[in-house]
Amino acid sequence: MTVEELETGTKPASGFAGGGSEVGRSMTATTYRRYAAECVIMSQRRENGCDKALLLQMATMWLHLAEFAEKNESTDNSSPTV
Repeated sequence: MTVEELETGTKPASGFAGGGSEVGRSMTATTYRRYAAECVIMSQRRENGCDKALLLQMATMWLHLAEFAEKNESTDNSSPTV
């Protein structure tokens, strides 16, 4: 999904705005980081300070989720084989 699609409210077949490609499975850290970047880009296009702040908070939360996903991925990969 592009930033323009997010801003205009068009709904893609999949992705960030609820299209569902990631529904039912864990998203990767890379996906979370992409969403964070999209929030930052959108915040730069806003004039309203509250909108900017909210989008930057969302970006921060996406980055926290990316870190969490990376920790889970490393834990899953380090489990002993039997």
